[in-house]
Amino acid sequence: MGNFSERDKRALKWLLIFVGLVLAYNYVVSPYFDSSDNKATDLDFAIMTLKRQRQLIRGESKLQEGFQQLEARIAEEEKRLLPGEKPSLAAAELQKIVNSIIRRQDGIILSGKPLLPKEVDTYLVIPVQVSLNCRVSSLKNILYQLEAYPLLLRIPEVKIKVLKKRSPKDVQVVLVIEGLIRKGEDYA
Repeated sequence: MGNFSERDKRALKWLLIFVGLVLAYNYVVSPYFDSSDNKATDLDFAIMTLKRQRQLIRGESKLQEGFQQLEARIAEEEKRLLPGEKPSLAAAELQKIVNSIIRRQDGIILSGKPLLPKEVDTYLVIPVQVSLNCRVSSLKNILYQLEAYPLLLRIPEVKIKVLKKRSPKDVQVVLVIEGLIRKGEDYA
């Protein structure tokens, strides 16, 4: 081994230094930077997760607030439902309302009958059919008063027949008026 020239010794020395540096880089420096990169990446991921969770919590509180506003609005609108726990009581109350409006407008009630209730989600639609004779101007006022009534009333059907074709002031009308009640447990 001692037969190496000075030049070979220097080349061997640089080769050993180079191999030592490569080994040191691969086994000491590189793992250190990789672990610090992973730590930074883990920290960034944790921060992003925390931000997302905070946004979800804020969104949940906004959603909860919106839900409370919706419940308050539903409670306010439910005050406008027909009184009566059962469909027959609500239909009787609706008929009283309709009859009083028609009489105030000088209409003549020919007949009135409750129709079968219809289910809509958690509510029952209570329809009542009324036949009447009145003047056209009275009919306009009757329809307006029904639509403007404080309870939730709807007029899905109006049939008008002119009594005298030469004098179309008087009409015979068939109205279907609907109101709502909350569906009870006994009605399924």
